[in-house]
Amino acid sequence: MGTVYLNNEGTAINSYPSDGINYGIKHFDSQGNPAKEETQYSPMQTPQWNTERLENQQRTPFEYFPAPSIDGFIEMTEVLRKFVVSNGADKNFILCQQLGFLDTGTAVGGDKQFIYRFNTESTQIEIYISESGVVTELNRFNQSNFEETRIPLNLPGFNYIFMQVYGNLNHWNFNKIDAEMVRQTSPKTRELITADVVDYIDPIPVEKFLLSRAAGRISRGELGYNYPN
Repeated sequence: MGTVYLNNEGTAINSYPSDGINYGIKHFDSQGNPAKEETQYSPMQTPQWNTERLENQQRTPFEYFPAPSIDGFIEMTEVLRKFVVSNGADKNFILCQQLGFLDTGTAVGGDKQFIYRFNTESTQIEIYISESGVVTELNRFNQSNFEETRIPLNLPGFNYIFMQVYGNLNHWNFNKIDAEMVRQTSPKTRELITADVVDYIDPIPVEKFLLSRAAGRISRGELGYNYPN
């Protein structure tokens, strides 16, 4: 199995890790064996929409997808903000109920494993989260060429994961974002990323927050899956 690394800025895949950057704990070795004690727990229930998505995978080349909508791009950044500032239980809820991750019911060294399977290619994303809510590993594994991409545990790394998942769920191609869209979204997304407190996001219970974002997607008639059904 080969290993490559997303760089510190989240802009390039290299054959070597960025200097001084935390890529987290490696929970499984190259033979698929757990690096620490593996235990089982009762997982969060998988939403039916995600089960159906996994059972009826249709591979569509992402090159044909359009750029994200402006409102959709801002919403993604809002959910990213909520994920970063949330505790462990709320992080789990966002992954499963909003982003379509599978809670596998497997913990390695006490860190819970969550997997997102793409329906455009033979690839999955793995996230490991401790009981306290600390993300301890991010990786993307391509089953076609047995290559693992390790993702830095920083904001560019989280943003990379969110763009990958939102692009797959909503059939968006983030490579098609143009200068005009950057101009329109940058002030808002910069505030969401840099502000110490965002009053309309941080204090809101996670379920209420995600329901409001689902209502926005429904009103915009966007393709992506909506929570709740």
